[in-house]
Amino acid sequence: MNNKKQLLDYAIRNWKHGIEHDKMLSRCYPSIEDDIKSLISEGWIRVIKVNKTSTKNISDSELTKIYFACDKAEKEVEGA
Repeated sequence: MNNKKQLLDYAIRNWKHGIEHDKMLSRCYPSIEDDIKSLISEGWIRVIKVNKTSTKNISDSELTKIYFACDKAEKEVEGA
């Protein structure tokens, strides 16, 4: 994938169970970080932040981000 549309198509097919934000994801193509932020603001991707350490007090930037795709074509919403 190398653009926002391909990223969205890939996310809808493959991220229903989540994908962790890591260096490999960030290296897919140069503007992926901006495209992920854009898809989040458009409601196509939601973000869950988790603490994967035993430390209780960590900053927001130290939390691990996990992305989940939201297929707007589906009527059923998880957790609703």
